Amino acid sequence: MLVKLALGNVRKSSRDYLIYFITIAFSVALLYAFNTVDTHVDMLPHHRRMIQTIDELMDILSYVLMVALALLIIYANNYLIRRRSKEFALYQIFGMRRRNVATILTIETFLSSLSALVVGLGLGVLLSQFLVFVTGRILQETVSNYHFIFRPEVVLTTVIAFGIIFLLTLLLNLITLRRFQLVDLVKRARANEVSRLQSRWVTLGLFIGALVLIGVAYWRLIDIGYPFEALSYGDNEKTAQAWTNFAVTTALVCAGTYMLFYSLGGALLYFARASRTVYWRSLNMFTVREFASKIKSSALSMGSISIVLFLMLGVITPAFGVSTSVRQALEKNAPYAATFDMNYEEIAIDENDSSSMDLPAAYTVSVSLDDVRTTLDEKGIFTGSAASDEGIYSGRLMDKPARMTITPIAAASYMADDEGNPVSDGYSVPSLADYIKASGYDTSQWGYAIDKEMGHYNYSSFEVVPISAYNTRRTFVGLEPMTVNEGEYAVAFSFNFSGLRDMYVSALDSGLEIEVAGQTVKPAGRAAVALDESAAAIFLEDFIAQNTGMLIISDSLFDEVSKQKDTYTHVYVAVTFDGDSQNLPSGQQSAQYFYDPFALTEEELGDDEVTGGWFMGVVHTHSDIVEYAVEFLGIVTYVSIYVAFVLAMISAAMLAIQILSSMSEAAPRYRRLSQIGASRRDENRSVAVQVAWYFLLPLLVAACHAWVAVGEAVDVIEFVVPLSIGRGVLVTAALVVGIYGVYALVSYWSAKSVIASEANLTER
Repeated sequence: MLVKLALGNVRKSSRDYLIYFITIAFSVALLYAFNTVDTHVDMLPHHRRMIQTIDELMDILSYVLMVALALLIIYANNYLIRRRSKEFALYQIFGMRRRNVATILTIETFLSSLSALVVGLGLGVLLSQFLVFVTGRILQETVSNYHFIFRPEVVLTTVIAFGIIFLLTLLLNLITLRRFQLVDLVKRARANEVSRLQSRWVTLGLFIGALVLIGVAYWRLIDIGYPFEALSYGDNEKTAQAWTNFAVTTALVCAGTYMLFYSLGGALLYFARASRTVYWRSLNMFTVREFASKIKSSALSMGSISIVLFLMLGVITPAFGVSTSVRQALEKNAPYAATFDMNYEEIAIDENDSSSMDLPAAYTVSVSLDDVRTTLDEKGIFTGSAASDEGIYSGRLMDKPARMTITPIAAASYMADDEGNPVSDGYSVPSLADYIKASGYDTSQWGYAIDKEMGHYNYSSFEVVPISAYNTRRTFVGLEPMTVNEGEYAVAFSFNFSGLRDMYVSALDSGLEIEVAGQTVKPAGRAAVALDESAAAIFLEDFIAQNTGMLIISDSLFDEVSKQKDTYTHVYVAVTFDGDSQNLPSGQQSAQYFYDPFALTEEELGDDEVTGGWFMGVVHTHSDIVEYAVEFLGIVTYVSIYVAFVLAMISAAMLAIQILSSMSEAAPRYRRLSQIGASRRDENRSVAVQVAWYFLLPLLVAACHAWVAVGEAVDVIEFVVPLSIGRGVLVTAALVVGIYGVYALVSYWSAKSVIASEANLTER
């Protein structure tokens, strides 16, 4: 009898259970699907390490998700208990014992939870199949050896986790029933919200005050910036002040947000009344007053949800934007099979000390490109090489046909103190700081953090390259040579920060003259001619462009620079495979392949004589860069999707529960509307407007906060990695709107049912 009654109740109250059902089903699907990531290793074997890292992160995030969902499900269940408290009171009035009511509630909770769990697992299994191909897409690898994924152990873990939540929910339900007397249940069902608003002037004062607080917070963030700029201060007092400023800004925006929602209902009512033609039309007066009352009564929760959405949008949007931008820039920033930096050193062995000591000998050893080529040939790295008329070598790298170019470079050996200032002046080659200072460019617009960070580069001199060698690089990448005459200079630039590029454009267009090795040189033309941002400017490839500027000068001036006592010389080598693919053969240890031949043997270390020769410095290979970038972006994308989905779902579910609870309390007022002749169509429109704006308002406020916060962070983010904020916004918006849309539609459908059942209206 009790089972039959419980089954009937579940069917009858299906719309009441819908939010509860969807939340559990989505949670189960998410938990199951993302905990099967480790099975992707078999189908995506080239990224085993990254998949294992993602799997470990998902394990950690799953615990956080379970705690959040447990609280959310309990919150949703409280709505169901309140919604049905009148029904439970009637059971007891008709003579049913409290334990029987508890049994019915247990069966109902079990059946609804079990059905949601089964549906969620089904969705999770389907999602896990789709997730394999998403992973392959993220990692830019074709799925091989695909097989159907089903993990019984993950199913068991998921069932146990939600079983615990079910037991906790059931326990709280039973405690609620036991604690309340019959009269309490009746009063609980009849307890309606009192539509009470402040006076007009108090409301408008609070509303204006909220806008002022938020505006001041925006201004402070734009003017002062983020606290991570404090990392560049090197001063404890300034660092503490930076964090204090940020704490004040955060407090202002939070206080303004809560105050905004607290006063928004009254302000909305005031502005609506000002437009009498709209206010008195149809049920608009009733709708506005109901909605204003709902906002005020839930101001605290709506403010909290808005702040959570703000944090999500402020973090997830740049994350998606960075992921998209880096992928687009990857081929541009890593166009070669390999690039590396080679230096000449003498290795001195002390008879009394078995350790070696590296002594720079670049002051006395002139750069010989043929010597570099011969060394690479003898070491078995680039073999069978022969130079063309353009100075480009043809040969084989890893037994594949390839081409190579070698570029000599010179630079001054700058020294700086703890404050980042040069210890002396008069270097042969100017630094970036010297150049910026001479240009008169205002770097304060970059913000303190970037300006200070550029200081770390500032007091390392510009590297200089002879025009003949640079034109060889341009020919190497399929470009026409550029012209730099005696007494002229150009700039090779490949860096992500647009502010630095703007500085070069300004300086070159203004004809800025600088001094190199005692000679005054001027730009070889305006920036359109003298600023080269082509692939030739990439000397060490990476997934983030790194060349903050290199001076291109005449060959004769380069020879003068190389003779200076304060300069050192080295070479950059770039190798490309014939054909489109620049990936090194699989199975090679990429960078290590280039280092190993240059490792000193025990016999060489045991030799007392001083030996000299070329050694391998920094090595960057296309394969390593792509693998690192793809793995980094894969982790960022996975975590972003997971966190965005969870936060959006929790926020939407809480809003859905609140609006349904409010609609349940408003049902008697809708009944009175029906009694005085209001049409069902107008009532449904009133419900739709309230549900839509109840969901939209926290999202719109969060979007405004995120727009300012992300906009202020763009320059700092772009200093490190490229950022396509437009794509990040689109991806985040699609994800949030999709989840929001599901919950909003379900809320509207359920709210209509609540109004119909409570107001004794008949569905038409």
